[in-house]
Amino acid sequence: MKEVSDNFPADTTLALNTAICALNIQSYDESLTYFKRAKENGIKNPSVFQKMAQMYVVKSDNETAIKTLEDGLVLNPFNRFLTNDYINLLLDTENYSKAQGLIENNLKVEKGNKLLYFLYGYLQQVGGNNATAILAYDKALSTDQNYFDALYQLSLAYINTANETLRKSDADKTEKYKGLINRAQFALQRANEINPNDKKTVQLLIDIYNKKGATNKVQELNRKLQEL
Repeated sequence: MKEVSDNFPADTTLALNTAICALNIQSYDESLTYFKRAKENGIKNPSVFQKMAQMYVVKSDNETAIKTLEDGLVLNPFNRFLTNDYINLLLDTENYSKAQGLIENNLKVEKGNKLLYFLYGYLQQVGGNNATAILAYDKALSTDQNYFDALYQLSLAYINTANETLRKSDADKTEKYKGLINRAQFALQRANEINPNDKKTVQLLIDIYNKKGATNKVQELNRKLQEL
């Protein structure tokens, strides 16, 4: 395959097949060489850009990985798989403002995409905007009510908002705090039903029950935590 591709370097199908062969025998540098050849000769297949970006990430060359995904999105606008890889890489490299802009643009096209709503909520939460994060997680959950990650992060957003409420001088801040903690508890209970083996969820529930003085629940969950 290498010999044929080298004789016909402009043939993107040959370059792609050679790259896949090299990838399957774990010859990653050669695989990248032939993926690049296919890319340079105009291939549009989004999986090519995904594979190349993944290999650049393994090499710790995040800048080139980001550029590769951007090139892929120019040729394949709003491709879900490329977009998801791109957003996740931007988040991993803390390019939050670029990620947020991309998510907002994609939500105009994919209004029912639960992952995009979740990621938008996460970015808002990272920026301390818990109210908007809650709205985004609710949007994700309206698409999939069993979305574990959204339920878990929603509970954290409620807990953060509850703690912020206590620092205010509102006369009814205690009642507001209780209401928000109850919402956090409900989200955590749903998350725990979906994934009963997640230790972080169980620990947060223990913290809430401790604050409420629900000793029996605390003991029950502590036993469960020791079993996990």
